Amino acid sequence: MDLLRHGARNLSQGSRPPGSRLFFRYGSVKASLLSLICTIIVVVSTSSIISLRNIRSITLSAEKVGNFWIERLLASREVKGNFADVRLSLARFATMVSETEFEAETQSLDAAKAKLATSITKYQAGVFSPVGRSLITDISRLTSRYLAQADRYIDLVRAHDIELLIEDSNLFLVVRQEHPVRRCHVV
Repeated sequence: MDLLRHGARNLSQGSRPPGSRLFFRYGSVKASLLSLICTIIVVVSTSSIISLRNIRSITLSAEKVGNFWIERLLASREVKGNFADVRLSLARFATMVSETEFEAETQSLDAAKAKLATSITKYQAGVFSPVGRSLITDISRLTSRYLAQADRYIDLVRAHDIELLIEDSNLFLVVRQEHPVRRCHVV
């Protein structure tokens, strides 16, 4: 600081302090520090902006992936729920006595079958992996097989053929136990 005062006083008088050639050739220390601090601020600000942009793009990508998998989870849950509705409709057939009750329950079963087919199609649209495709193929195949057995079950209930119903129920249970919806998971 004394050097600056001494230099300013001597400069006004026309003389220079010793070593002033270096001092004036490279600028003042204050100006050098100010330019260094400004450079550091610019570098830190630029890297902060770049980092914030990267964080934002990562966040958006994570949201997209998360939403995709949430949709798949909801679709698989819908398949499982609709399959349970079909099973419930079939179970209600055992309590039906009159033909009008059978017709009403048949309409309910057809609606449940349509919802199941729609939910399987919706789930199938989001499956991309080979394991997922294999699973959805198994679900479709075994659902068709299950529903074919269900039609036979309805005919036996309508005919009140208890012996054949008990005999066929073993096959019906085997089909139901190997159905992948019972162990459905997103792939």
